[in-house]
Amino acid sequence: MRTSFSAPPPRGPDAPLVDEAEIDIWGARAVRHASWARELLGRLAAQRGEHLDRESLRYAVTAGPEELAVVWAAGHAVVYVAPDGSVWHADAEAVRREDYEDFARGERTPIERFGAPADEGDLPRSAIPGLAEDLAARAGLDVLPRRAGVLLAVGDMELEWLVAEEDGVLVAYRVERGSARELARSSDASVAVRAVESSLGLLRD
Repeated sequence: MRTSFSAPPPRGPDAPLVDEAEIDIWGARAVRHASWARELLGRLAAQRGEHLDRESLRYAVTAGPEELAVVWAAGHAVVYVAPDGSVWHADAEAVRREDYEDFARGERTPIERFGAPADEGDLPRSAIPGLAEDLAARAGLDVLPRRAGVLLAVGDMELEWLVAEEDGVLVAYRVERGSARELARSSDASVAVRAVESSLGLLRD
């Protein structure tokens, strides 16, 4: 239940921090960025032999839902997420103006520095291409030719849903007339595939 804000709070490097229950006030993109940052902080915690307490994380949108900062105060780590999913990691326990300015100038942390995912999830990445025919049949779409880096693509003349591999990370997209909207970003294949299924209306509560 949201307790702090009834409208989006201020943005920028001095934006107030909120808890996870309040992220959706900024919209779906902020929620996806938050999920990606949590995964990376989880990998960082595993590298250190520490536990990432999800409830301890705090969030701030720095420039609209396109940019998000996720603060892990107990681990002295802040992850800034850019619109394209690239990130900047700062050793800090709060959003600091100098770190944000580095991020805004284009400083980025290679994803591999956070370490490998804890596991591959229930669905191996190698199985994704084989799911295209089933997804297309269930949704009444066609299996589309796969391009470089694309593991799965289904759609019609106007719409396309795909899962692509970008810098070792799986990204699910919905593409309409050449304009792509990111659905999910994760190292877990099942997360990417479920994002496509959800967008296609194939999941049932």
